[in-house]
Amino acid sequence: MCFFRLSLDYPYTQTIGIFEEPGVGDAVIPKAPGLHHMQLMLSGIDELCRTFESLRDEGLHPHRSADHGPMTSFYYRDPDGNNVELTAQNFATLKAMVEFMGSQAFKDNPSGRELDPGAYVAAWREKQDAKV
Repeated sequence: MCFFRLSLDYPYTQTIGIFEEPGVGDAVIPKAPGLHHMQLMLSGIDELCRTFESLRDEGLHPHRSADHGPMTSFYYRDPDGNNVELTAQNFATLKAMVEFMGSQAFKDNPSGRELDPGAYVAAWREKQDAKV
């Protein structure tokens, strides 16, 4: 696994990640772009939740959702079947994110944990409402 950081303009960091994804070579789709997925960084978890709600209201649902540790991501398929990741940082600063990525917890589980996106967004909304 290797990550190349192209921009440090937090929270919109730009990173290229190169790593083996089990099963990808077995599922080659004719005329596919040859790219596993494209990640689009949002301004924060609140924007990720608003985007999820907006897409859900249009009948679009992620096929995968995960808290990767440094970021939380919802994965969608575009009309051509390409995998599009909408993501937001879980940490307030780049320093905190980089420290976590150097931790044993991240090394032990770099993919993070799978999420139920509806339950995640509902919990986020409840937490935000409690702050008011």
